[in-house]
Amino acid sequence: MTLLYTDGTPYTILKGADYVNEYTLGISWTWNPMVRWQLNYVYLDGKGTGIQSGDKANPAGTKRSKIDSMVGLRMIFKF
Repeated sequence: MTLLYTDGTPYTILKGADYVNEYTLGISWTWNPMVRWQLNYVYLDGKGTGIQSGDKANPAGTKRSKIDSMVGLRMIFKF
């Protein structure tokens, strides 16, 4: 499967890295039987030429870095 940017340009996730170590730390808190919060921290350690990634200033993903990380928070409702 080929992934495309909105302008139709193809890209590859983690392109260029010889290998990538991914570490994830997560916590979950059940507020009540119907609502749960989850918080995750993901850390990527790319070996070789680095991880190809982008940001708001560089959405095409041509920037390379040895490490990358993210924090994600979500609230889950049961109904």
